[in-house]
Amino acid sequence: MSRLFAYRTIGKTPQPGSRWLVVFSPQSMIPPGDLYDLLTEDIGANLQPDVLVFLVRENVAAVIGAKLGELGAEDWRVPISTTTVVVVGFTLTGGLGGVYPVSGPDIRIDDAIFITLRDRGLCELFHRRDGLVQPSETTHFVHPSGKHSKAFIRAANLLVLGPEVMFLAMTILDHLASDLEYICVDTSSIACVGHAAIQLRQLFDPSYVVPMVNSFSSWPGINGAYDFTQPKRTLALISASTSGNMARALVNRKTLPKDRVLILFGLIENASDVAVLCNLVGDPRYGDKLPLVTEEYRESDCPLCRAGSTPVHFVGDQFLADAIQHVGIKITGRDIEDDSKAFLGRYRCLSALGMRQQSNNATAVDNYFVDVTKLKGSVFDNRVKAACERHVAASTKLIVNADDPGSAQLALEIADQYAPKDAGMPLSAKDVDKIAANSVHGGVLIVTGCIGSGGCLQSISRDLRDPAGDAPRTYLIGVAKHTQHSRHASLRGDLVYSSTDHKHAVVILEELTLPERHGPSAWEVERDALNGLVEPGSGAALGPYLVKAVLDRIAEIDGLRDSVDSFFWAAPDGTPLGLRKTFAFWDGDYDPADASHGDILFTIACVLENLRDGRSPRLLQTAFRHSFIAPSTFGRFNDGVIQSAFLRAAMPGELDYSGDEDASTEMARLLKRIFGEWDRPRGEATVEFLISLMCGRMRLKGADLVDCLQGLDGAPPLILALREVCAKQAAK
Repeated sequence: MSRLFAYRTIGKTPQPGSRWLVVFSPQSMIPPGDLYDLLTEDIGANLQPDVLVFLVRENVAAVIGAKLGELGAEDWRVPISTTTVVVVGFTLTGGLGGVYPVSGPDIRIDDAIFITLRDRGLCELFHRRDGLVQPSETTHFVHPSGKHSKAFIRAANLLVLGPEVMFLAMTILDHLASDLEYICVDTSSIACVGHAAIQLRQLFDPSYVVPMVNSFSSWPGINGAYDFTQPKRTLALISASTSGNMARALVNRKTLPKDRVLILFGLIENASDVAVLCNLVGDPRYGDKLPLVTEEYRESDCPLCRAGSTPVHFVGDQFLADAIQHVGIKITGRDIEDDSKAFLGRYRCLSALGMRQQSNNATAVDNYFVDVTKLKGSVFDNRVKAACERHVAASTKLIVNADDPGSAQLALEIADQYAPKDAGMPLSAKDVDKIAANSVHGGVLIVTGCIGSGGCLQSISRDLRDPAGDAPRTYLIGVAKHTQHSRHASLRGDLVYSSTDHKHAVVILEELTLPERHGPSAWEVERDALNGLVEPGSGAALGPYLVKAVLDRIAEIDGLRDSVDSFFWAAPDGTPLGLRKTFAFWDGDYDPADASHGDILFTIACVLENLRDGRSPRLLQTAFRHSFIAPSTFGRFNDGVIQSAFLRAAMPGELDYSGDEDASTEMARLLKRIFGEWDRPRGEATVEFLISLMCGRMRLKGADLVDCLQGLDGAPPLILALREVCAKQAAK
């Protein structure tokens, strides 16, 4: 567990748009192990920062700066000679103290920048810990006051880790006056913030007289049950507010000084007469959420109730989900976005769509990819031509390609056919740092075949700063795979930035929305489960033939690195699963024999992601709604390869029927029919269903699981062995 709290922000120095990583520590030293782990995780997700700021207590800042300066290059995960590293002290009143440079270019940090860093940290903490609680579309909240609303702010969600609580406490230090006798909180869930602030103050001044921390129990306390005996010497902390009314009541009715009533987090449109530590109205992630928390209704005239939404009660820090809904989502051929359908129509059956290993810790594939080298000779060529004729400038003097085969091939094609001759041969991204400073006098074309997060382009952009300066750049992207549209919008904004009045250009030939990785992939889970079968003492009755079959499958999973096929088990007779005609999500003519497993996986992944996060999302998971793929989907799409793709592309919760008695019974009935025909086309995905049940990705009620497995009597030994493992799942 890390003893540090870190977050990213954008700074104006040492150059506009610099990426800052801020690391907060309330301790008297920075643990090197925690720092190394933090940098490894952060850089893996966000690339290397330009500036690394350590925010620490002023009375230990100089010592920490000296200790950091003694660390060797091997102790850092950033290039210490070129990365700005600076220690910034905060005072006993929470203001800016000294600034202590450690390495790299100089930067300027004044009071305004310090406040911005503090505010950015508060917003990031709120966002990271999901401080805005929103139910599903079919439910809403009933407050202790009896009012109904669609969402509420819950500050208790933020108080999870010690370093984060201490950061929040640091921001209220200037309210801890020397004559303070009481800190009164509206709910006991934020009492730890008051105690943490006192602890921080005592680390500066051990003689500080500790005020008492009490809870005034929100509105009941204001309405008479709590006696503010020393209002002039009391600091009131309000966890969250959407109106500011509680703060006003403490001032007007309980005579607390206005400057001693502080709201920690708010979504308040007009907060000019109240003090809000972090008002999220200005945060673009929450500005549009204002109506959700400010529109409150009495039960008698609640439009949410009239629309059929279920009220969920919460009291104090506890809210009771008394109406969790289990909803089966029936999937049809209409549940794919037009853009995705068009993309798949252009590039299916080319062996270009597949999966590869993304995580260093993964044992198998976990990330969708497009092999643009296989798109040569398709309509993709026409799109490349059209984009180059419009966007490759005559002034182009340098072509840079991302460091992968697809990008290299695409860049070479563009250089040969569309770029000015004096642009020369494309340069790999790994060689950009060899170009002399200020040596590129003309346009730069950056080519990449397929991107996910776009981190490679951000890295190239950073490496071009010295050799190309503000030279016009055009980023040409073959295929952009979204996990969230907002991320690619942010990437585009980062890339087009220029210190001149003219923006750089970003050209995307193809775009596609695919799922983000959440937890281990279906193949990772399968591999672990299969390993468990062959380990000594597993209790699985496997003879030499079955052990070999399991080991062969494990080896096959390990071989899935940049693959377009072999993702699924073969049919029980050994025939590889293949597609038949009339696939509902594909239009036009195609030869089913040319369709790869990757083509089918891509298609089903697009369908499910559209249902999760498309224009009309239905496959939603919240604390109050559990959505799952309706069992009828596996009857409608009865090709084994399509059923297998649903089993692999779905998230586990989307295959969990154990919470709904009717759905579990229906799924068991369908499985029993499939298992009963294991030796016919209808049952060709039998092993895939058993693997999903064995791994716990598909879940049924125990009795239903036992019942459906009866259909496998007389099946081959491998299937019977898997059935035995699944039966043990039912007994748990």
